[in-house]
Amino acid sequence: MNPKSYNTLVTEYKDYIDTVDSLYRLDTIDENEISALYKQIKANLIETKILTPEGVRQMISRACFINSRSLKGYLQLGMIVRNEYHTKDVTHIPKFFDYFTNKEYGVIFNERNKRNLYKFREKEIVMAIMNDDKDSLVRITGNQDFNPNEKHDMILNPNIK
Repeated sequence: MNPKSYNTLVTEYKDYIDTVDSLYRLDTIDENEISALYKQIKANLIETKILTPEGVRQMISRACFINSRSLKGYLQLGMIVRNEYHTKDVTHIPKFFDYFTNKEYGVIFNERNKRNLYKFREKEIVMAIMNDDKDSLVRITGNQDFNPNEKHDMILNPNIK
């Protein structure tokens, strides 16, 4: 691709690129920042018809998988899109995203995941790591029963069937 056409495309799709970058780099649970990101998504992805609301929810769940430290922020964002556009069953939503959405809000995005949610087990140490909860991690690892060699199935494991 010649540099001129590349630069033209980057300029033309700057809003889209910036919005997707912001989504994948989400690092907050602040409602105002989540709301601002939602407005950006709505204006640059949904209203431009680049993505449907269902496509946006799929993208949110993929971004959450990659950036699981911001799980709660992604859950909030997914619920805003769901409530705004009244989308019901969305395919290709990972089971882990449905698990946490169901746990937090009592909602399942992909009904086919419903019967498999029991497979996700929350281990206290895994949740302490995901939530960057240093106090809990120190408490857990300081316990006499703590086994540093114990293996945990990650709840974000995409291979859980």
